[in-house]
Amino acid sequence: MGLSDEIIKIFFPNIVVEAVEVDQKSGKKQWSIVDHKLREPFDKLLTNADCQTWSG
Repeated sequence: MGLSDEIIKIFFPNIVVEAVEVDQKSGKKQWSIVDHKLREPFDKLLTNADCQTWSG
């Protein structure tokens, strides 16, 4: 978990999570990402139209 956290922090300085109820009967909740912000320079990838189309 610690390694995953360090890797995620490379790309995302801010991630907002909240508990979302997945089963009303039991009251079970699951953590879901509700907002995020990419760290520079990764945020520029989404504004550059050339990077939004990929071929394989």
